[in-house]
Amino acid sequence: MPLIDTERLTELTDFGNEKYSEELHHSMIKVERGLIPGFITPLVNEISKYILKQNSNLLIADIGSGSSEATRQVLQKILKKRNDIKLTIIAFDQSKASHTIAKSNISSLSSSPQIIEKENLTQDELLKIRETSTSKITVIFASNDIFNLTCDFDKTTFDISYHSFFKHHLNKTQKEKIDHILQEKSKIVFEYDGFYNISGMTVQALYSWKDPVLLNGAVFSNLLYPKKSDLEKNKQNGKLKFYKFGNFFTYRGTYLKTYS
Repeated sequence: MPLIDTERLTELTDFGNEKYSEELHHSMIKVERGLIPGFITPLVNEISKYILKQNSNLLIADIGSGSSEATRQVLQKILKKRNDIKLTIIAFDQSKASHTIAKSNISSLSSSPQIIEKENLTQDELLKIRETSTSKITVIFASNDIFNLTCDFDKTTFDISYHSFFKHHLNKTQKEKIDHILQEKSKIVFEYDGFYNISGMTVQALYSWKDPVLLNGAVFSNLLYPKKSDLEKNKQNGKLKFYKFGNFFTYRGTYLKTYS
C-alpha cells in the first residue's frame, strides 16, 4: 500500500477561499473555548505563566494568528491576576478574513484593548506605537510576510513569539526558515501544534462529523502533524512536552515546544 505524500496534501482553507476560512475560524473558536478537551489550554497556561513572571511592557508576536483565540485567552487570564501589566501584541496574518474575525474576538475583552491595523508593520512604526500608546493592552493586526521578518525587524525585537496549530501547514523548507527567523527575533518561542496519532484522528473526525470544513481540517491536519519520534529527535536544545489527553481524559493530541 503506497504511503501518503503529506507534502502534497491540501486543506480546503489552503485554496485561499475566504468563505471556508471564516467557517473554519468560527468553528475552531468554539472548539478552543471548550472545557473539553481544553484544546489550547497548555499553550495559554504556559505563556500566561511566563508573562506574569516578567516585568511589564512586553512585546509579543503571534505568528499566523488566525482568530487570535489563543491571544484572547492569554489576555483574559493575565488581566484577572494583574491590572498593572502593559503588553503590545502583534498578530501576524495575511488573511483579511482572519483579521476581521480576530478583531471582533479581541474586542470582546472587557479590558477594551487598543486595536491598530497595519498592512506592513515596520520597526520604526512599532517603536512609535509603543512610545505613544496610552493603553495597557495594544494589539496590532499586521499583514507582513512572516518569512520576511528578518528584514522588517531588529534582532530579538520580540520578548515572546508563539504560534498555535500553524506549523503543520508549512513545507519542510518553510518550517526550517520560520524556526530560524523566530529564534533570531525572539527571546523565547512557544510552538504549539498537534502530533500524529491514528486513533486520535478518528476521535476528532467523529467529533467534527457534522461540520464539513472542520472535518476536513481535522483529518488533513492530523495527516500533516509530525510524529512524536520526529519531534523528540529534532527538539535540539528546546523543551518538549506532549499532551495526549485533555480535561476529563478526552483526547487532545498536542505538543508544546519551547526554545530560545
